[in-house]
Amino acid sequence: MKPLFWILGGCGGIIVIGAIAFFVLSYFVYNKAKQVSREFQERPALATAKAITALNPDVEMVDTDDEKGTITIRNKKTGETITMSADDASKGKLSFKKDGKDVGSVELKAGENSGSLEIKSNEGSAKVVVGISDQAPNWLPMYPGANIQWDLSVHSKDGQTGSLHFVTTDSAERVVRFYEEEFKQAGFKVTTSAVQQGGVRSSYVTVEDSDRKRTASATVMPDSGGGNRVQVIFESKE
Repeated sequence: MKPLFWILGGCGGIIVIGAIAFFVLSYFVYNKAKQVSREFQERPALATAKAITALNPDVEMVDTDDEKGTITIRNKKTGETITMSADDASKGKLSFKKDGKDVGSVELKAGENSGSLEIKSNEGSAKVVVGISDQAPNWLPMYPGANIQWDLSVHSKDGQTGSLHFVTTDSAERVVRFYEEEFKQAGFKVTTSAVQQGGVRSSYVTVEDSDRKRTASATVMPDSGGGNRVQVIFESKE
């Protein structure tokens, strides 16, 4: 398995996001916006390593160096170590070492004002956070009249993964019914559920095709500004 892809484990190409985005955002985005915790401001490499290892119990932090801008993480299952270096971050590049040997680099493009991040490598491309745009796969129905806001987009040789949201004045029941009908008509297995907590009701729709190469979920919950906020997460495997 490629070294860039075991940091978070089990999510295909989206793993690039966990390994790189946390690391780079502390340099490119959060420092510019000055909206980070004191630890991120004072020790960004250490804070980033903590964030990455917190996402996956199968990896552990080995070393951090804020002066050099490096973090080293070990895969507990294989014993492999990966060192990520931000020495060239100001030039839009991150380099990687596996068990001390160079294994390549990733080109980066951070939004000046939007707080977005674009990642390109020979494994594929990814866009994260806000102010990004992309096209959803043709099998994913788009809610009528929705102003789609992208949160995450990953393209790799393994397929496409993404996350988007929108706010609608339609009822949760209408939104759920739309996804149920659209996906059932397309031959997907559809499961719906709802949770009531603290006076707030959230509805969920999860779908998958027969060979589980296409999966998606839609979460509908009240929006603070009125109406309902809908979060859609999807994955297509080649």
